Amino acid sequence: MPPSEQPERPDDALSSLWSIDRVIDSWRVHDGTVIGMRAHAARFEDAVEDVFVSRMAIPADPPWEDIWASVAAATPAEGEFFPRMTAALGEDGDRLKIEHELRRAPERRPTTSLAVAPDTRTHPTVKGADLETLASLREVAVELGDDDALLVDDRGNIVEAANGAILAWRDGQLVRPASERLLPSVTVVVLTGLLRRRGEDLRRVRIRLEDADELWYVNALHGISPVRSVDGEERPVDEARAARWQATLEAQRQPL
Repeated sequence: MPPSEQPERPDDALSSLWSIDRVIDSWRVHDGTVIGMRAHAARFEDAVEDVFVSRMAIPADPPWEDIWASVAAATPAEGEFFPRMTAALGEDGDRLKIEHELRRAPERRPTTSLAVAPDTRTHPTVKGADLETLASLREVAVELGDDDALLVDDRGNIVEAANGAILAWRDGQLVRPASERLLPSVTVVVLTGLLRRRGEDLRRVRIRLEDADELWYVNALHGISPVRSVDGEERPVDEARAARWQATLEAQRQPL
């Protein structure tokens, strides 16, 4: 496009979206059903709009209704799957390319062990923007014998995990980290709705490891996976409570 029509880049590179080259989303399918599919779709569509459609002045929004219909049609009615949607610019730089990859889902992880790591993401609120960074952090954790990395800020406050959100139990209440660097978690959205039905809320508070009675690792792939250890130190786990909440979460499944 002519120089006069080029969108103006923001001066603050850290807050801009210009360096992001892809957006992704994933969800777990169990026998044709998904938890929070509308929220997954909305998160993906919003990210595509923010990162690509607006910034590159692409002439029209993607045909979302057709895209999601094709995703549903391509998903088997039986089995465990973990599909991935990816949006990126084509080779010409001004055409949006959206791909759907149907992947088999790995086994659920009943509990999770974490290794503490600094939060080095540049665009933490966009899923897919820091894919390589998060993969490297998780790889280090796995080398240490853990399942994932627990991201903390420079004051030691818990932010989230490399591949999941973190919730904490404190004095009988479920809370979430008070951070502006959280990826919008669909599982957390669903759990928040379940809490509100009970007349409760998921408060945002500063959480350090020593403040939490119990930690939950939650995401679309594993659901609720209580944290059994952090940096090799065992953590308390209320297995019965986690099982009750996991059953309630599973009951939210709807046909894709």
